Amino acid sequence: MKFLKVIFSFLSVLVLSSCLSDSDPGIEQYYPNRDAGIAFLEANKSNEGVVALDSGLQYKINTEGAGDVIQSTDILLLRFRTSRIDGSVVFDTTELEEEDIEYMVSSNLIAGLSEGLLLMNTGANYTFYIPYQLAYGEYRLEEIDPFSALVIDVEVVRIGNDDSDFLKVNALEEGVFTTESGLQYTVVTEGEGDSPSATTYVEVNYKGELLDGTVFGNTWAEGNQPIIVLLSNTIPGFSEAIQTMKPGGRRTFYIPYYLGYGADGVVGGDTEIPPYSTLIFDIELIQ
Repeated sequence: MKFLKVIFSFLSVLVLSSCLSDSDPGIEQYYPNRDAGIAFLEANKSNEGVVALDSGLQYKINTEGAGDVIQSTDILLLRFRTSRIDGSVVFDTTELEEEDIEYMVSSNLIAGLSEGLLLMNTGANYTFYIPYQLAYGEYRLEEIDPFSALVIDVEVVRIGNDDSDFLKVNALEEGVFTTESGLQYTVVTEGEGDSPSATTYVEVNYKGELLDGTVFGNTWAEGNQPIIVLLSNTIPGFSEAIQTMKPGGRRTFYIPYYLGYGADGVVGGDTEIPPYSTLIFDIELIQ
């Protein structure tokens, strides 16, 4: 998967190379690149099927998809080909099989692609015409010069993974409540008194596990030794979960990846948590 990780870094807003260094002749040398991109996009707006958005992003629908459109927190499998405006290809994953594609989320991508993906659904194939300010701006990558407008062909292979599929089904189960953030829970025992705030120290017993049954924490199994934690120091889903409870209560929570350990997961330690993992917590709030 090393090749995919390199490709993903080209699309990401997080893995930019550096700005121009003092040894460079100056940013002015790339102004022709900027002007060419502006001229290309201005002419492209008149092409059949091209839609121009207020942000400056342009797109063309090659194939309509089906189902719900992508949300900013969705996990995605994408095939894509990125080209310069002269048609030269920078990188291409369009021939990869599904099992060779790496998951990503739209919120981690360059602004133009992140915006464009929110128009798409499963099976859709779009071409995006991205102005430099929605791509890498004044930054230079190994294959892309500053002020580069980009053309990116994108196919949505799949929205979601097995964990997110589980949450969709689980949300329909009797007795399952879903908060605005996407946190899900069932009530085992109601407590009494005031619910904690985000800045509160709480004493809890808990069991945490993955969907495959892998347990990554269990205070009951460790001699029934509850822990005391400051909620603001925990993952967002755990903090929100406790704030729905009252002392003496017990609930089971289903935490989506973006309220848990995100796209990175947890590496090292006794138990590794894979990227994009849904977490299940059985929690007793003692006080």
